[in-house]
Amino acid sequence: MKEVSMKKFALLMVLVSFLFTACSSAPNSSDWNSSESKLDLEELAENVYVDYDRSKYENVSAPPIYYAECIKPDDSVLASMFVKPPEIYDDIIPEVRNHRAFESESEHGYYNLHGHVHYSTDNGADFAEVSFICTNGRNMSSVKELDFMSLEELYKRFDEDVSKFIDNYEIFDVTAITAELFEEITTHYEDPSGVKRVFCAPEDFYYIRARQFINDIPLFTGISPTDVDTMNHFGAEIEACYTKNGLERFNLTGYRVIEEKNADGEFIDLKGAEQLIRDYYQMPYGPIYERLYDCALVYVAVFEDDKTVLTPAWEFYCDDGRLGERPWENHGSPAIRINAYTGEFMR
Repeated sequence: MKEVSMKKFALLMVLVSFLFTACSSAPNSSDWNSSESKLDLEELAENVYVDYDRSKYENVSAPPIYYAECIKPDDSVLASMFVKPPEIYDDIIPEVRNHRAFESESEHGYYNLHGHVHYSTDNGADFAEVSFICTNGRNMSSVKELDFMSLEELYKRFDEDVSKFIDNYEIFDVTAITAELFEEITTHYEDPSGVKRVFCAPEDFYYIRARQFINDIPLFTGISPTDVDTMNHFGAEIEACYTKNGLERFNLTGYRVIEEKNADGEFIDLKGAEQLIRDYYQMPYGPIYERLYDCALVYVAVFEDDKTVLTPAWEFYCDDGRLGERPWENHGSPAIRINAYTGEFMR
């Protein structure tokens, strides 16, 4: 999925919005700016409005802070996902990539120092590209079962694959895409370069996404940047595509807890985080209008010298017309991220 260019994605989103009402679309930012929409919202600070449910965080206990590391799978674990035994070698290009590569006739994979694991068949990128634009499976109870695999079997297979690398996760999106829908999307696709894009033969397939959890708290998605361009942590994201042939594509980024770390200061609850936002927006030139439409308590990976620390943080999502109602589903980062112990606004 990460290979899909933003230009291709934008064109496909426009196409699908006309073809299929089942596929999701981004919110209309013009509606958020209307005076009518503001009347029912609490004003947190001048021109900053709250539109989320606080109740799920009313009695949150102070979560621990952990020293952690990116997962480092054994060769045999990733190799077990291949139908045929792969060739395994170190693929090292300075300043570009440094990972352990796996190759067979029609299967490819790698894992790297950033805790990212990847597996794909030759056709895996095509399934990922189609699934990336059709997310009609958010309500898992209403997902259509495909003939080649029941949902019960899908969850069992997914759990077997994910559990090779991490223990605790939660599924948040399952999409069942038929061969007919696959063909409709790819038939109307036009590459921006003008070169005809050739996809694999249309097939029924499932696309499933999940997040890693520690205790009952999800790990962040997107990126946790620093002041050093080459020192970024990547969010814990999991995705997989399955057809009648089995696993076609798998991506996972994960972390492993080493030990608990002493907390620096007292835990800041949601009310305290909101007060920090109020203080932050007390400036001569504040925002024209911002609606904070969701918040979450997550673990974010940060650097402490040469160590990785998973620290609780409050994330706030702001409407900007680009992301869906839960931006972490689109691998997006929040508008505001606050360290839940130090009160620091995190980049």
